[in-house]
Order: sequence, then structure tokens, then C-alpha cells
Amino acid sequence: MSAKNLGWDDFFESQLNTSDLGFIRARVSRQNTDSLMLLSEIGELTGVLPGKFKEHNKENLPTIGDWILATKPEHFETDKVLVQKILARKNILARTEIGQGKRRQLMAANVDRVFIVAGLDKEFNPRKIERYLLLCWSLALEPVIVLNKVDLIKNPESAIKKVRAIAGDTPILCLSTLTGMGEESFLSHLTEGSTNIFLGSSGVGKSSISNMILGRQSFVTGPVRDKDSKGRHTTSYRELVLTEQDFVIIDTPGMRGLEIWKENVSLEAFQDILDLAENCKFSDCAHLTEPECALKKAKENGLISSERINQFRILSQAKNPL
Repeated sequence: MSAKNLGWDDFFESQLNTSDLGFIRARVSRQNTDSLMLLSEIGELTGVLPGKFKEHNKENLPTIGDWILATKPEHFETDKVLVQKILARKNILARTEIGQGKRRQLMAANVDRVFIVAGLDKEFNPRKIERYLLLCWSLALEPVIVLNKVDLIKNPESAIKKVRAIAGDTPILCLSTLTGMGEESFLSHLTEGSTNIFLGSSGVGKSSISNMILGRQSFVTGPVRDKDSKGRHTTSYRELVLTEQDFVIIDTPGMRGLEIWKENVSLEAFQDILDLAENCKFSDCAHLTEPECALKKAKENGLISSERINQFRILSQAKNPL
């Protein structure tokens, strides 16, 4: 396997200095209790964390998708390496950990594309999709909405219309892993060297989609309950896998809810709108009905789409705790 296919690019290359050239570069594919499963140009490795990492809190530890630099001490077993450094991240997907502590829970690092998976069954909920979209927009990530289990309904147009109302120009795909409907269109969004993660509730078919891509039953799948269409958490951990098509996928456990870590919400991806908004007549302009709103003028002049303004407006409101 090559580092490029695993997601290595100029962003990570630029972080290396002369003293790093002898290190092994590897990507975290899975977290175990006391070690890391790694993918590298020399194969699959087990990463051991030295004490300097364990002294910090969980947020400073490597997570799925991180790139690390490692060495191989002479006394180590053949497939074991010692982690020396975590490279700076392009981005980090995080949510608020369920429980009283309200700590930040890291989901994955260095992601290029997020596939928001929803099942077209009794569990279909556009509001959940909207929360995932907020997370993607705040990190300047490219979202793709996948309406799975299209074989279960006669007419998906109603669902598509509901999603389109909140999704702007985000691609919306209909898919059935059972019949293969929509598979070709879905696969066209997976590009060589990219890192793609599947997010969604339990039972929506994320693991089935991963298995469809891999062409084998790599991830365990399970049935959903008829009464509420909710499935068991058949995927109990996050795992990064390199496919035969030379891109990376990350399967994740189902999430009953997504409480976005408020510090994740950033407007940096909307810098062009922020610059325009400085020309509004009122400093607290909500960009709705206020007179002399610079964003409304830009939309009327075709400089910016109404969908993008709507994304900005929703995200601005989400700057408060979600």
C-alpha cells in the first residue's frame, strides 16, 4: 500500500523536517485499549504509545485517521513500532460525549468527505441530517447525503424534497445495498487517495455500504427492529480501511444522537460571506428583512447563492451550544 492512497499529501509532507526522514509514517486505522492499529507502506503495524502520550488527556492521543511518525526499537516484535509524533491535523470530527462529563469525543481526523447516511424507513428524520450538515459546513468538509434502503419505499421523491429543503446544493443520493440501485452514482463520489467517513444512526446501513464497497462482509451487519426500524450497534468501534480502489473509508458505530461540540462550529469556511456582511448597514444584521443588507444585494447580483446564505445563517445560529 502507498502512503498517497492512504491519504498522504503535501499538507503532511510539509510538516517533515530532516530529523523525521528516518521515521516510519503510518496512519491510525483503529484504537485498542493499549495500542493502535496502523497502516503504512511497510504493511499493517501495531503502534505502542510511550508514557509521554499517556500523561495527557484523551484529546491529545492519536485518533482514527491521524498520521503518526514511529520508530522500531531493536527489542520490539516484528510488527510493533513506537509512536514518536502525531502530525498536525487538517480537521477533526468531534461530538459531545454522552454522559455527565460533557467532554469532547474525537470521531476521526483528516477527513475529506462525509457521507451522511439515513434510512428511508420509519426512522427517517431530516433534522438529524441537518445536524450532520452543520458539522460538515463548519469544518469546510464536503458532505454527501445517502438515502439508503430506497427499495423499501415506492416513491422516494417526498423524502428527497424534505432533505433538499435543508441541504442546499449538497448531493443527495438514493441507494439500496440490497438491490444495487444507485450503486454506480454512489461510487462516483469516492476518489483515489480520499478519506471518506460514514455517519448516521444505528440501523441505517453504514456497515452494509462499507461491505458493498469492499466486495466482502468485512463489517458485521444486523437486522433492525420492525416496530421502530432501529438496529443494534453492530459496529462497536471506528475503523479505517484501505480499499482495492485506493481510497480510504471509515465505518463508525451508530449514534442515537449528535450533540455537536460547540467549539467545532466555525465560520471560517464562510469567510467570503463574513467579508460581505461587514458592508451591511446594521452590525447585528440577521440577513433576513433588514434594509441595506449586503448579503441580499450580493444574492440579487448573482454573486452568492441563497443556499449558501442559508447555510451561513443556520451555522451562525448554531454558534450557541447545540
